Amino acid sequence: MDPDPRVHRKFLEELQKTGVLSAMGDIFEPAVLALPKESLTGVIQRPILKGPAS
Repeated sequence: MDPDPRVHRKFLEELQKTGVLSAMGDIFEPAVLALPKESLTGVIQRPILKGPAS
């Protein structure tokens, strides 16, 4: 399940403000933070869950 990049970017920006490190920063942050702000528009979509609901 991939988070919406707009939501994830806001999360990362808030982490940076407080100095908290993300546990998976080396994997996800470079790509999300490299996105231009102009591309982060539109309706935020909920992730599509795969597998049976429990």
